[in-house]
Formats: sequence, C-alpha cells, structure tokens
Amino acid sequence: MAARIEVKVTIILIVVALMCSLFAIQIAQATDYDLQITSPHKNYQYNYKGSLHVHSLGTPDTPTEVGEWYRDNGYTFYSITDHDFLTPDPSVAGVTFLGTSEEDTCDGSLGHMGQINISSAINSGTTNERIAEVLGMGGFSIFNHANREVAGHSLEELYSSVGGVGIEVFNSKSGTDSTILWDKVRTYTDEEMYAFATDDSHNMEQRSRAGRGFIVVNGEQENPSKDDIITQIKAGNFYASRGYSITVNVSGKTINASTDSGVKFKWITRNGKILKETSGNTSSFSPEGYEKYVRIEVYDVTRHRYVWSQPIIVSGDNYKPKTYALSRRTIKAGRKTALYWKITVTCTDNCAHTYVRIKKRVGNSWRTIKYYRNELQKINVLRKYNKTFPTRGTYRYLIYCQDQARNRERNVGTNYIFVK
Repeated sequence: MAARIEVKVTIILIVVALMCSLFAIQIAQATDYDLQITSPHKNYQYNYKGSLHVHSLGTPDTPTEVGEWYRDNGYTFYSITDHDFLTPDPSVAGVTFLGTSEEDTCDGSLGHMGQINISSAINSGTTNERIAEVLGMGGFSIFNHANREVAGHSLEELYSSVGGVGIEVFNSKSGTDSTILWDKVRTYTDEEMYAFATDDSHNMEQRSRAGRGFIVVNGEQENPSKDDIITQIKAGNFYASRGYSITVNVSGKTINASTDSGVKFKWITRNGKILKETSGNTSSFSPEGYEKYVRIEVYDVTRHRYVWSQPIIVSGDNYKPKTYALSRRTIKAGRKTALYWKITVTCTDNCAHTYVRIKKRVGNSWRTIKYYRNELQKINVLRKYNKTFPTRGTYRYLIYCQDQARNRERNVGTNYIFVK
C-alpha cells in the first residue's frame, strides 16, 4: 500500500512540475511579445552642431577660411570632403576637425560617398568593399545625395550595402531630398542607416549653401573630442536639420518630441507611411508594435521638412486585436447552427485565446446562457462554434479575445441569432 501511495505522489509531483513548466513557457512567450521601444536619441546635456560635406579645393576659400566660417557660425565640428583628396587639418582654433575625409567618387563608376575620418583615400572597389575599408580605419561612410540622378545611389545598391552609417536625406547644393530612399532601406533591411543633412558647400563667400544643412549630435561632454563626436554619430545619437531643432525621449510606451521651432510634426513609419500629424511645439505617439520603426519630421510654415529624427525601433506587440462575429441568421428551435467569428491583428504571427459568450434576451435585459473558451489559436483564420438552440427567442453572441502579449480586444464583435 505504501508503495502505491508513493507512486501516486510521484506521479502527482511530475504532473505539477510539467504544469509549472508549461506555465513558465507561456509566461516566457508572452514576455517575448512585450512592446520594446529603442531610441538612439539619448538626451545628454550637450549638443554639437556640425557639417560633414564641405569642399575647399577649387573654391576661393582656403581650408583655414572654411574652418573659420564654420567656427564663427556656431558649429562645434566640421569635415572637409574634397573629391578624392584628403585635405589636411587646417588646425582652426575653436572648432573640431573631424579627421581627414573625402568625397569618394570611385572614378565616376559608382555614386559619391562621404568617407569620414580616414587615413588614406578610397577611390576604387565595390560599395561594400569601400565601406569595410573605411570602418577598418575607424571612420564611417555616408551615401551622398542618394536620390540624385548623377552620382547618386540605386535602391539595389542601398539594399545590399552593409555597414554604411548613413544617407544624406537632404543636400542643400543640389536640393536633393533622399528621404524616400532612406525609408525603403529601413523598411526592407535591418541596416541601422541614419539620416544626415548637409550643405555640400563649395563657396563660403557667397554663403549660398553653407549652413543650410547640418546635423546636431548629442553628447555627455561640454568640450567633446573628435572621438567623442564620432562615437555618438555611429550610435545614431543625432538629428538632421535645415535649421530647426528636435528633442526626442521615450516614456514607458510613448515617444515624445518637442521643438523650439517649426509648426507641424509628422510621425512616419515603414515605406514613409504617415501615422500621425500634429501642430504645435510638442507631440507624442504610442506605437502598437507592428511599425518596426517610427521616425519624426518637423515642418515649417511652407510645408517643407526641416528636421529628421533618427528611427526609433519598435519591437514586440502592443496592438489590440479586432474581433468579428460573422453569423446573423434565423433558425428553427432545436436546430444546430454554426456561429462564425474571426480575429484580426496586424502582427500576423500572433495567436489569441477566444471567448464566445451567448446571451438570450429576457425582457429588457440579456442573460448569459453559455460561455465558451477556445485554446490558443492562430489569428486571421475563420473559426466556428456549433451550437443548438432548443428554445425560441432572440440570442446574440459576443466574441472576446486576449493575445499572447496580453492585449485584450479593441472591440467586441457581436451578432444575432433569431430562433423561431
């Protein structure tokens, strides 16, 4: 007898352990779906204005005069990117030279690239070979005026690139706006490509291009070194601008943005889709999980974009499913009928528990006569529940659900069965 009891206890313990394990797995699965928002914008104390596409060769200005202009106009750092040539540091006091750099034209066979902080010029090789060589020297690459017909970059090239830090979404000299290409790259690849604005200045005296496109890097040091600035650029802790500012922070599951200039915010996701537009100096947005990334633009009164945030990465799931009750019919008492329903959600890999509640009208109220719970099932699939209605009356059934991320339905699907 004792042996039998011992066996029974052992079996019970095993069953309990298995149930606990299954419960733990369910919790882990649910945690995997939790919404995560990752922003490259760190909101450190200091901001540094800089220009990364500037020329001196073939202009009336010496490299020293170029550096002095940027220093005198409030810039913290700059690069001189002459075509296929590394211009030495002019050593201008009061402004940081971001290492010898060039605009790599690859002998005209490929699009131009800004190669920043390199020790030797790079003028040959495939796009990825050029990027890899730059990274090996501690620098980074920018796809210059990507949407320009001449010396630009194709989508095929951008899609297949690996390791390029950014793309010029705005180039003042040519007026090229490459935002649409940037969105496509961020939509269809996992490359962390950031947005840059540049003036592509060739002449300081005319001031026709200088200062009309720049980036603002955020950092922890009041007087940053070249390496401090480059570290933050590679991490995406900056924004691109034509003259306006933006501050971005994440609070819980909400992204907040503010500006000291501009009149309109646009919240944008994959393929350039606009999620939300607001007027004023502050705005916020709460992602639902399907976006992949969210970025922000600030516009001026003429409806031109003046600021580009970097993409804020969204993963997980905060998206509430929608439920639909698809059967409305009249049947005879005692007949069995199928109640159809469907759950839809943008995060198509998700599953959900479904709850079907059947109620009957009694006077002026509704009384629950059946409550049915489905196990975890794939969403976006038509489901049914067979039910016999033995007595006449007006019935309705309601569809509730809860997905793996513990999101409840955003609506309650409902429909009616009339029993004669």
